[in-house]
Amino acid sequence: MYKLYKCITNFGIYDVYPTKATYSNGRTAILLITSTGEELARLTVNIPNHEVYEKDNSFVDTNNVSWAEEFLLTNNLAVNLYLWAPSGFCTYPLYKFNLDKFYNYNEILKYVESRKETEEKVSEELIKISKDTTKQRNKLKRFEINITDSNGNIVYQEAVLAQSKTSAENKVRANYIKTLGVANV
Repeated sequence: MYKLYKCITNFGIYDVYPTKATYSNGRTAILLITSTGEELARLTVNIPNHEVYEKDNSFVDTNNVSWAEEFLLTNNLAVNLYLWAPSGFCTYPLYKFNLDKFYNYNEILKYVESRKETEEKVSEELIKISKDTTKQRNKLKRFEINITDSNGNIVYQEAVLAQSKTSAENKVRANYIKTLGVANV
C-alpha cells in the first residue's frame, strides 16, 4: 500500500504521493502526485551545468514551489546540503533525498488509475443496490394498524411499511406482544 502525505500549499491542503522520476540527463526529479493522479508540483529543477554529486541529490524549486522545503523537511523526505546553484534570476538549494521514501512515478500513476477503476466499479454496484432497495421500498405500503380490546378500545396503535395488510398486522401484533413482555400468545 502506498502512503499518502498531507501537503500544505499556498492554495490548499492535498493528500499526495511523493514520487521520483528521472530527467533526460539522468538526474533525479521529484514530483508530488495527488490522490486523484494529478501532478500537484514538481519540487526539483534540473540545472545541468551544476554538479549534484550523487544520484540522491537534486536542486529544490524554491522559486515556483515556495512551500517545497517545508514539506520535504517536515516529512523527513530530504535534508538540505547547504549548497546552492544559480539559474536565471534565482538560486536553488541542493537537497539529498531519501529516495526509499519516494515511489516510482509510473507505478503511482498505475496504482491511482487502478484505484479509480475499483472505486468506479464499487460506485456502480452501490448505485445498483440503491436502485434495488428503492424498488423494494416502492412495493411497500404504509398501514396503520390498531389493536383493540374486547370493548373496541384501541390499546395499541402503530404505522408500519409492509407489502400487505396481513404482514403489517403480523408485525404490529409481534411488536405489541414485545411491549407486554409476553413470550408467546
